[in-house]
Amino acid sequence: MGETEKAIDQFRDALKINPGYTYARINLGVALAKGGQVEEAIMQYREVLKYDPDNAKLHNNLGLALFQKGKWDEAIIQYRDALKINPNADLVCNNLGLALYEKGRVDEAIAEYRKALQLKPGYLDALNNLAWMLATCPETRLRNGVEAVQLAQKAAQLDGGENPPTLRTLAAAYAEAGKFAQAVETARRAMQLAAAQGNTPLAGTLEQELELYQIDTPMRDVKQ
Repeated sequence: MGETEKAIDQFRDALKINPGYTYARINLGVALAKGGQVEEAIMQYREVLKYDPDNAKLHNNLGLALFQKGKWDEAIIQYRDALKINPNADLVCNNLGLALYEKGRVDEAIAEYRKALQLKPGYLDALNNLAWMLATCPETRLRNGVEAVQLAQKAAQLDGGENPPTLRTLAAAYAEAGKFAQAVETARRAMQLAAAQGNTPLAGTLEQELELYQIDTPMRDVKQ
């Protein structure tokens, strides 16, 4: 039995003894979500919210679980509820940005990433997410290659310069800024690292993007 399964059993046992033990129910939700039992995690979080509706962290946890299930609209509601309680939660701003991005609400997503960075300038995930949008968004008015490079370089530096996802963003930023030689070099390095780590899907994605940069073509995230 793995550590996550052990934790689930421990919290279930605690709730059998005391069904009103809020701490155990919240942590059961966390363990369930981690173990892939997301629907039950959502149920546990909703149960606690009946008694603790002003818990910003709990709203965020529920938002994360809903996000895992692809329920973007519901996740957005929970993140916004969390921010009403704690407007200075940089983590929640970033999470809200991700959910808005999935809905194609790019302007709003960018605004949330900027808020997260105002609250925590060295926030790696927000740096990377904002850089990606500014580099790859199909809407010309929202792209900014120069700023994307600045953000992505900072993210890569904070991340140790050896993490394929952040290097992927940096490559896309270089391409948007017209620095295709650097984009090619960075994408190739990211692809090699991803392959060495056994991340075949990411390595394949990077190979496709590398082909674009080799013909002086920037990447566009067509998810929007």
